[in-house]
Amino acid sequence: MTASPSEARAAAASEVAERFAALAGATSWSADHGTAKIVVPRRGWVEAHTVLKEHLPFFSFLSAIDWSAEVAVGEPPRPEAVTGRYEVFTRL
Repeated sequence: MTASPSEARAAAASEVAERFAALAGATSWSADHGTAKIVVPRRGWVEAHTVLKEHLPFFSFLSAIDWSAEVAVGEPPRPEAVTGRYEVFTRL
C-alpha cells in the first residue's frame, strides 16, 4: 500500500533529520510536522555548520532566544517550571 503524501513527507523529514544529525554530531534530532530539527552542543556549533554547508548551501537565518526565568507579562511560572537559558538557532 502506498503511503499518503503526509506520511511520505514525515518519513522523508525523519530520514533527513537522522542523516544530518549523524553528520553534524547532534545530541538529538526530531522531524515533527515534516520539519527536520537537530540539536548540536554549543562546542560543535561551528563544525556542524561547516559540515552541513556542503549539503545545505542556502543559509536562511540565525536568531537567538533568551529564555529568562523572569516574566515581564502574565502570570509568573512556578519556580521549578522555568530554567533560564539561551537558545541560538539557524535555518539552513
